[in-house]
Amino acid sequence: DDVASGSWKYQRIRGWLPAIAWNNKGWALSGLGKKEEAIQAYNKAISINSKDPSSWNCKGNALADLGKHDEAVKAYGRAIELDPKDAILWNNKGAAFYGLSRYEEALEAFNKAIEIDPQEALIWHFKGETLKALNRTEESDSAFAKAKELGYREEWSHELRPPRTAHLPAIPEARRRGDQEERLVEILEEGIDNVPQSDNSKLVNSIRNERFSSNISYHC
Repeated sequence: DDVASGSWKYQRIRGWLPAIAWNNKGWALSGLGKKEEAIQAYNKAISINSKDPSSWNCKGNALADLGKHDEAVKAYGRAIELDPKDAILWNNKGAAFYGLSRYEEALEAFNKAIEIDPQEALIWHFKGETLKALNRTEESDSAFAKAKELGYREEWSHELRPPRTAHLPAIPEARRRGDQEERLVEILEEGIDNVPQSDNSKLVNSIRNERFSSNISYHC
């Protein structure tokens, strides 16, 4: 049976999917190099659900890519408030502090990330870069050695930046996903009952049959 726009099932779907759709549209826009538009999409996701750290983290990544490290610090800070045990969030905040040459604060963030996930080679490498910037050579060499011990390879990173910004989609894929997420937002805002019955696209049928819980998730 179709999901009626007024039913509790539809309202449940409508409640959390738009935020994910806007977040993923931002992710796709980032893949196209449209960082400012991506930030607008992340802001829309946050306006719908301000308590999910994923959109705050994605927004921070886009801001960092634009060199707006001070604003990125704030976005990552909000994400951390919501999920303080995510090592990547602490790492990303450290990278933003590094971009501001606030090396002591960057080191504190990287240490927190390592405390949560001591097996992440890239974070050890970033810690080494930060210690190097602080002229703490012996400690820096030790951190670099630890990173290599955990499998770090030089081709992974030529600059210190949040690692998740490297996992953006290729341009054709970004366009496809961006179009899909935009269509999803339209359907959810207008109501599934307003979509013609003749529309049997995969996206529309997924909403009608409530299959989103297994095939829609955050990207970033």
